[in-house]
Amino acid sequence: MPAAQTFALGETVYLSPGFGPYLQARPRDRWDAYAARLAAVLEWGPVESLDSLRRVLGNAVETKIDPQHRLLIPRDLLELADLSPDPDSESREVMVVGTGICVEIWNPANLAEHERELQSRLKTVWNDVSTLMRATPAAPATAT
Repeated sequence: MPAAQTFALGETVYLSPGFGPYLQARPRDRWDAYAARLAAVLEWGPVESLDSLRRVLGNAVETKIDPQHRLLIPRDLLELADLSPDPDSESREVMVVGTGICVEIWNPANLAEHERELQSRLKTVWNDVSTLMRATPAAPATAT
């Protein structure tokens, strides 16, 4: 893991599948808030939303980042995110992306495909973000 991400996450990390072929890593305080909010929202959503809840929360694990900035990822999560190592190698290249919300861990090919797909609908995505930002009250500014 890059040093900046390990510093942001701390030693204890909650690792879960994302809503795509990647893993999400969050520190304990963010995980607790995320899991509670996700469960509250999806509990009353369409029945299919329970599949998302089961995938993300049901497969979450608590793990640690070691002093060498390595993150132990259980095999079942590696498989869910298409990160399983090549049988001829002990390791596999991954892309670690900090989002400001969580740290995402991607198979580089899956991330490249996701970025290509996103490019085709970028205007719609930004319009959705703009709508969310207008509907969400801004946090009060803090003195520095």
